[in-house]
Amino acid sequence: ISSAWAFASRFEDCPEVDFYNRELVSLQDGLLGQHLDFDYGDEIILARHGRVEGRSLQVASHGSYEIVVVPPSFTWAAETVALLETFLAAGGRVIFVGQRPTAVNGETQDGRWAPLLGHVNARQVPNEPAAVAEALNGMGARDVSITGADGREIEPILCHHRRSGDKNIYFFCN
Repeated sequence: ISSAWAFASRFEDCPEVDFYNRELVSLQDGLLGQHLDFDYGDEIILARHGRVEGRSLQVASHGSYEIVVVPPSFTWAAETVALLETFLAAGGRVIFVGQRPTAVNGETQDGRWAPLLGHVNARQVPNEPAAVAEALNGMGARDVSITGADGREIEPILCHHRRSGDKNIYFFCN
């Protein structure tokens, strides 16, 4: 959202806002179609409640993540970038999808992003479902696969997986 706010104007149409919206929706739809479960991260919540424990990003008591997917973006809050730096240094994994961020708090800082983008635990992929799925599969992120006879994921079937205690709960729909 901060990338959209960096360009938004209430006085004129903003193609950058439309671009980031289309790219985020494309990433979301690709993850859903490839049966890769995800949660959205909010920079304000991450700044207040995010911390790194071991190789995981913890968000309050609600989530533990070993992989972070960074959507196409221009800018991120300094607190979030610092959290990503700590996460990568601790062994966490990050996938940058599509346009890579170049700014921190709305100011271009390529030097701040270069070490993250080049980190051994980071991958950069185009915003294409197959490329994102391949990167996540390579990191062991796949939990469910729903394939046809050709071995490709059947995109119209959607899946949602949650854990409740020691139980796995799956919801499938098409």
